[in-house]
This record gives sequence, structure tokens and C-alpha cells, in this order.
Amino acid sequence: MKRKPENLIGVGIAIGVALSLVYYGMNVAKEHLPIKDGKGVIANYSDVLPYNLPGSIEKKINNNVNYIKKYKSYSVSSELSKVSQFEDIIEYASQYTGLSKYLLMSIPAVEAGGEIDILRAESPKGAVGPAQFMPNTAKEMGINIDNYEDERMSPSIALPAMAEYLEDRIDQFGGNIHFGLAAYNWGPGNVESLLKSPNKKGKGFIDRLPRETRDFIIRVLSRETLMRKNMITYEKQPLFSVIIADAEDHIVKKGETLYDIAGDYDTNLKEILELNPIRNPNNVKTGQKIKVKKDGSSSEEG
Repeated sequence: MKRKPENLIGVGIAIGVALSLVYYGMNVAKEHLPIKDGKGVIANYSDVLPYNLPGSIEKKINNNVNYIKKYKSYSVSSELSKVSQFEDIIEYASQYTGLSKYLLMSIPAVEAGGEIDILRAESPKGAVGPAQFMPNTAKEMGINIDNYEDERMSPSIALPAMAEYLEDRIDQFGGNIHFGLAAYNWGPGNVESLLKSPNKKGKGFIDRLPRETRDFIIRVLSRETLMRKNMITYEKQPLFSVIIADAEDHIVKKGETLYDIAGDYDTNLKEILELNPIRNPNNVKTGQKIKVKKDGSSSEEG
């Protein structure tokens, strides 16, 4: 059985993250997991970059990096700025899995960074949240989805799960980052089938993938490269974990709606949804715990 990501908390994690994770029930401390480089020296994943990628993929990444620098630096900076509100949670996930922080920031930037509300982003196929987990993958990772809450929208649960799932897929395919990313986006079964199928035209792996998955790999690794090489800047947002830690708990009373709660706390529905993985704003239950910004702390004030 998969260990639930909400039970993974790294030693040395920022106090704001710790408070946020306590809210979601995280209570077991874990040391970060280092890996060995080619010489057998213990190192974090970020210490042994760049990845050992096929030349055809490196070329595509370099071309995309140059394209972004020339034409799309503003939009990519905007994506990364949205993700920056979860940077401490991603740092923790990086320490736990050994995967590069820049790689882990790049996935939600590509998957949901273009959405107005990155936490509630939903694809036409039903993938939800910053990690864009499908329901079956979420279930595999121990992420709860019920009639009232969808933990795919909770960054302190979804983002560590994202890192763990990617780590598992990279390990599954012999430590190859591009195979792991393909499996993350397209599914491990599809990647296995592709690798076993005859390659009659002699194409490289990347060119045999569906266009969506091929683009996903190139876009993720391009953003990772831009950050790792300090070729892009972005405005850092207030940390979500600190905002959560400063919020109040409200227990839903019988017959109470989110609109009632918003009025009582001088806030609005949008801000309540930003703080909570509520599946349907018109369907909350008696006794449900809701995080609400303290009176006078609405982002629309001052």
C-alpha cells in the first residue's frame, strides 16, 4: 500500500509549512533521502545535474529555452511566480525524494501555471490541482476525494505526492528522467507498451510519444534548465503555508453555507476556496473544518 504523502514531513521544514501540514494531519518526521552520484558520493539530485539525456532531447530543450528567452519569458515567469507560493513545500518534497527543486517547480508550472487558480485547475479529462492528478492516480497515492473535499487541491498533500510519484516512475524506468516524465504525463502502462513495441522507423523515444507528452517533457525540462542556470527571474508570492497557518478554523454549522461563512468573516467565496480543497462550494457538511482568513486580513483590503 502506498504511504500517504500527508505522512511525510521533512526535518528542518519551515515552521509555516509544519503548521500547514499539521492542519492536514501530518505527524511523522522523515529524513531527506540523499542519492549517490557517479563516483559514489552522497549528493542531492540537484548536485548531479544536468541529466544524462539523449542528444535529440537536449537539442529540443535548448531550442525551447532559447525560444522562451526570446518570446515567452514573461508568461513563463508568471507561471513560476504562481508556483512560488508553494516553494517551501516543494523544497521539502525535493529533500524527501532527492529530486531537483527546479524540476519539481517546473511540473505544476507547466501543468497548471497558466490557470487563474492553480490549485483548482481542472483538465477536460478530469485531472485536478497543481499536480494534475487523475482520480485513479490520486487514489494510488492515498489522496482523498469525496463528495466534500478533493485533496488534489491541497498543495501540502498533492505536491509531495507529485514528487513521490515522479520518483517512483523514474525508478521504474531505470533512472531515466525522460521516461519518468513521460510516464507521469501519459501513464506508465503506455510507456511500457511503447518501449516493447517494434520501432520500425528507427525514431528516438521522444519522437514516438504523443505530441502532448513530448511537449510536456520538453516544457518541464526547459523550465528546469532556465531556473537551474539562472536564466529567468520571477516574482515570489506570499507562502501559502504561512497564509494557512495564520488563518482561523471554522466548523460548519447545520444549515450554514460558504456564503454565510464569508459574510461572518468579512471575506468572500473566492478567498475561502483558495484556502480549502472544497470540491463543490454549494455542498459542505455540518462539522466540516474550513480555513478562513482572520477578520481584516482579506487580500482585497489595503
